[in-house]
Amino acid sequence: ARPFLLRGGFHLLVGRDTETLRVAKTRIIQSLSWGLVLTLVLGIAGGVVISGRMLRRLDAINDTSQHIMDGDLSQRVLLSGDNDEFDQLARNLNRMLDKIETLLDDIHRVSDNIAHDMKTPLARLRARLETLVQSSHEDLTSRHDLDVALRESDQLLTMFNVVLRIARIEASPHIQPTEHVNLAILARDLIDLYEPLATEKSLTLSCPTNQGVVIAGDRDMLFQAFSNL
Repeated sequence: ARPFLLRGGFHLLVGRDTETLRVAKTRIIQSLSWGLVLTLVLGIAGGVVISGRMLRRLDAINDTSQHIMDGDLSQRVLLSGDNDEFDQLARNLNRMLDKIETLLDDIHRVSDNIAHDMKTPLARLRARLETLVQSSHEDLTSRHDLDVALRESDQLLTMFNVVLRIARIEASPHIQPTEHVNLAILARDLIDLYEPLATEKSLTLSCPTNQGVVIAGDRDMLFQAFSNL
C-alpha cells in the first residue's frame, strides 16, 4: 500500500492484493524446484544406464583379451550391432587378431616344415655315424670322435623333436600334459649325460635329492629346458 496526502487534510491509501502474486511466486519456485529435482534424477539415471552399458562393453573386450592372453587366439570381440564407436573398435581389434593369428600360423608352419626337412638328413647322418662307429674297432681316436659326433647328432634330433612337439602344443594350447615326470630322476639323467664334460672342466655335478617332485609335463621338453640352463 502507498499513502497520499490530499487537499483538505485528507489521506488516500492506494494498495492492491498481493496474495495472487505470492501464490504465483510460490508456484513458480515449486515448479523450478521440482524441475531441477527431476532433471537431476533423470541425469543420474541416464548416466548410470550409459555408464553401465559402456562398462559392459569394456568388460566384454577385457574378457576376450584375457582369453587371448591365455592362448586362445580364436576368440573375437562380439559386435553389438549398434555400429557405434565400440563396434568400430571391436572390428579393428578383430581384424588385428585375424592378422596376428595368420602370421603365427605361418610361423608355426614354417618352423614345422624346417624341423621336418632337417630331421630327415640328420637321421641319415646319425645312421651313417652309427655304421662308422661299429666299423672302427681298431682306431680308438676315430671311434671316440665318432661317438662324440653320434651324441651330438642325437642331441640335434632331440632338439628338432622338441621343436615339432612345441609346434603341436602351440597349435592345441588347451591340451594338458598327462605324463608324470620325476624331477629327481630327470636331474640324475642330466648328471649322467653331462658328468664327463663337467669332469673335463674340473666341475662336480650332484643331485642331493633322493625323493623328487613328480609333476605333469613332457619329459623330453623338460630335459631340453634343463639342458639349456
